[in-house]
Amino acid sequence: MSEAAAATRVGTPWPELDATDLEVIAALQRDGRASIAKLARDTMLPAARVRLRYERLVERGLLRTVALIDPAILGRPVVAHVEIVARRGTAGLAERLARVPGVAWIGVADDYERLLVQVSTSTNAELADLVNRHIQTDAEVDTLGTSIVLRSWAPVFSFSGHDTSGTGLDALAWRTGAASERTVDEIDRILLALLETDARVSFTAMAASAGLSVPATRQRMMRLVGERVIQLRTRPDTSAEGVTAVRILMEIRGDSTAVAAELATMPNVTYISESTGQRPLSVELLCAGESQIAEGYARISRLQAVRSVRMVRFRTAMFQTGNW
Repeated sequence: MSEAAAATRVGTPWPELDATDLEVIAALQRDGRASIAKLARDTMLPAARVRLRYERLVERGLLRTVALIDPAILGRPVVAHVEIVARRGTAGLAERLARVPGVAWIGVADDYERLLVQVSTSTNAELADLVNRHIQTDAEVDTLGTSIVLRSWAPVFSFSGHDTSGTGLDALAWRTGAASERTVDEIDRILLALLETDARVSFTAMAASAGLSVPATRQRMMRLVGERVIQLRTRPDTSAEGVTAVRILMEIRGDSTAVAAELATMPNVTYISESTGQRPLSVELLCAGESQIAEGYARISRLQAVRSVRMVRFRTAMFQTGNW
């Protein structure tokens, strides 16, 4: 790519990716479950070349397709963030919390003192029981704060560094906060559990687990995606070497929706959440170096409606499955 073309980009592109890599990634972002044959057709590249690039990207941890499911559809509409300060390190505490039903995600901050935990429950009473019985009583917990997540968005990750303007918030909504009228049956739950573990699991494997034919499984999957029960996103793996996850929490003035819309256009953004509390908006970024972290922090700090920001860098991010 020429220097002039690079200069037109907004944000720092993900490093060491050439035009072929970006074409393969772009095709996966349009269809996260596309086969190698379909990727080859979409990119108009030889299948052998596409396979080689795809396998290399996955092996390096620069490519991971994840399945996002609104927990409200699974009967767990109450979602909360819990920030914990530990007394003597976080390793043992994180392992214990990972076994608690309802815990969906755990991030360990780089100071080894704080954990950020996302949980989902069926009721507020169940959330109170989870916090009081499984978190508050742990001897390693010093202090904690809980905020209720009101709604969330999941932007398409910009590997190329391009500004992603033009995609409305409605298309990026992961959790709207509204009551869900969509229900899922036992077969849907089996398929969703498999997709949470591996978003690219084959239709053959899904059919075997669900006791369906492959065509029937494919039809179910098309319905789940078409009705936005599940959303697929392709982004770097948080556990890959050189990938740093950060969360930036903002105190804002004015309309939070307008700020969320601006955040959604920024490179490196994976999630945006609006919660209760002093800093109601938080954004999570995956970065490939200090320059990307600094750039994201600076861009967010300059937003007119943002009054103050606080950043948490994660040393490890433990993504749990099956607990939405």
